[in-house]
Formats: sequence, C-alpha cells, structure tokens
Amino acid sequence: MKPCIYIFLLTVIFYGCDPSYNCYVRNDSSSVLYLKTHPSIESLFDKQSTHYDSVLSYKVDQEGKLSVYRVEPRGVFQIYGHIGFNPSLQELPFDYIEIIQGSDTVVLNSKEKILERLKQEGQTRKYFIQE
Repeated sequence: MKPCIYIFLLTVIFYGCDPSYNCYVRNDSSSVLYLKTHPSIESLFDKQSTHYDSVLSYKVDQEGKLSVYRVEPRGVFQIYGHIGFNPSLQELPFDYIEIIQGSDTVVLNSKEKILERLKQEGQTRKYFIQE
C-alpha cells in the first residue's frame, strides 16, 4: 500500500494540481475563416513548445501589428491557454481580434468585447469564439 501512496505523492509533486483553461476559435461553417489578432498568437507560446509550430502552420500574413491566421471549414484553432479556472480581463492577452468570413467581419476591439464572445463549452474549461 505504501508504494502506491508514494507514487501518487510523487505524481502530484512533479505534475502539480494547477487547473488550466484554453481558448479557441471554432469555424462551424463550410468556408474559410480568417482571424487577425494583436498581439500575435505565437508570441504567447514558448518557441520550444509543440504548440508554437502548430500556431505558425495557421499563420498566413502579417498586416502591420496584426497577425493573420487561416482556420479551415469545420476547424478549431487554439488561440490561448492559461492557468486558472476561466479567462479574465487581467489575464486575457488580446486587445484586438477580427474575424473575417466571406463578406462578414466581426471586430472585437477591446478585452471586454473579446471576453463577452468567449463561451464555455459544457462543464469543461474550454472557451470558444464560434463563427
């Protein structure tokens, strides 16, 4: 019995118990969606992480201070993740997100507007901007 307790304690110590949440953009349509952000999504991740390379695979352009990403039809793109239970104004890194799909454009030009659009999925700690 003691070895099981030690293994459990070592797992908790090395992996921690901090909860985390992730934020995504979900493209539920049958057409391509373009996303412009400030700051760039890749600047939020360590260059050595596997997610950094994944983010770069979505990036298609840089327009001044805005980075442009392409989300395929029925695609999901993680834009941010942090330790905690849910996104807050203090932790949210974006001050601008623009979503372009065909001739429709949604501009979220403040942290408050971005936070309003992030919707929790069920009882998970996954939050989505859905288009």
